[in-house]
Amino acid sequence: MLNSIFLKILNREAAAPRSAAGEIIDRLGLREGLAIADVGSGGGFFTVKFARRVGETGRVYAIETSRGI
Repeated sequence: MLNSIFLKILNREAAAPRSAAGEIIDRLGLREGLAIADVGSGGGFFTVKFARRVGETGRVYAIETSRGI
């Protein structure tokens, strides 16, 4: 299970300007009602952003691929 400190670090890195999170999300073309998978979701930074973009009628399926960190 990922510990909370590690998850915070993952989210901080994803939120850093150099990660261009906004551009990544824009290029995915997400819109209301779509379903998307966040594979390797880490701390959930993109999961939350995806959920906001697809709205209440969309779905985000998130799974972390690392074990026991």
